[in-house]
Amino acid sequence: SPLQNLTQTCTESQLGNVFDFAKTPDNTPLVLRTLCEGAELTQGMVNWASFIFMVIAFALIALYQSQIEIRFNEDQVTVTDYSIVVENPPPDATDPDVWRDFF
Repeated sequence: SPLQNLTQTCTESQLGNVFDFAKTPDNTPLVLRTLCEGAELTQGMVNWASFIFMVIAFALIALYQSQIEIRFNEDQVTVTDYSIVVENPPPDATDPDVWRDFF
């Protein structure tokens, strides 16, 4: 199948020298060399499409998480949501109960 050709590993190999130009005196095989072709256009396109998919997926997840974070923050009521600042209060206003009743 076409998908199998894109994901299949290379199993064709033969014993050969480390370098083609460096022959040992007794022609001893030193490494196992693959007979398969290198990366082809179809493999590169699949890799590129997978990379683009992952980038878009991570961007969408980040956007979704930021929206969930905003919704979660709006659902949480904290003291800072209802805090007030009184500037220049009278010097004799020190009773917290009076302040509570006032506001």
